[in-house]
Amino acid sequence: MAKDMTEGEFTKKTNSRAKAPKAAANKKAAKASTGLTDPNPTTPKRAPKKAQDATIPAAPVLIKAKDAKTTAAPAVVPALTSVVAKVDVGFGNALYIRGTGPGMSWEKGVVMMNTAADEWLWSSAAASSIFVFKVLINDDIWSLGLDTIVVPGEQLVVEPTF
Repeated sequence: MAKDMTEGEFTKKTNSRAKAPKAAANKKAAKASTGLTDPNPTTPKRAPKKAQDATIPAAPVLIKAKDAKTTAAPAVVPALTSVVAKVDVGFGNALYIRGTGPGMSWEKGVVMMNTAADEWLWSSAAASSIFVFKVLINDDIWSLGLDTIVVPGEQLVVEPTF
């Protein structure tokens, strides 16, 4: 018998220990009958031990709502807007573009880049809204017809006449 225990206390303690496993078994049986536990439980197997120098990937970090206000959004690369004019303006001449697009005005033209004998290119990543333009030979002779409309991020091919 254990020290400092009366005979009655010792009997109560040992009887409660003997009843504990039966009570647990009854609880499991009750759960199984109600469908709260899996009737065929499977225990996960332990993964094999990895090498000592293996690294464990870091857990993802969540941004709290209050921190989200101060966190900058990832930069969005604007789409390139380009105008390709297919026209032969003759040797020694250049094609210009005027309009409401980025870096353009109606008063002074922007020279277009000659990419082939009959092809001229203007492009910008700064276009944020629809704009209109016209092309000119040597920033002096206007192309015929109406102004042309361009949508940002679009590559537009035109064949102007003079």
